[in-house]
Amino acid sequence: RDLAAALLAATGPACAGRTYYACHPEIATGLETVTMVHAAVRQAAQRPVTGPPTLVPVPVPLTGLLLWASGAVAALLGRTTPLTPGKLPEFRAEAWACSPDALERDTGWRATIPLRQGVLDTARWYTERGWL
Repeated sequence: RDLAAALLAATGPACAGRTYYACHPEIATGLETVTMVHAAVRQAAQRPVTGPPTLVPVPVPLTGLLLWASGAVAALLGRTTPLTPGKLPEFRAEAWACSPDALERDTGWRATIPLRQGVLDTARWYTERGWL
């Protein structure tokens, strides 16, 4: 719901030609985010959360190979994919940061749903539609 409200807020004339980050101001590390999504999907599926998710480290060369294969398969099928070798630096980044400040300043929009609740609501929405 927060993202939908942000997109609607950014349709005003003051936002034309501008780029915004419709993000939550709460900071979460990659591990915290993965753990949060794991718990939300388990809860949405009404399965017990018995511990943290299993993380499998993927060596950089293998990641590059998988991204290359993804791009090659998409090209063979006449499709596009964001998963190409050019994404390798993003996959290797320790963290990403963005700020909703400009969107808040220009539109007054502000995320109102706590991050964990928003992730859980999203997991439930996907589960109800059979996408998870």
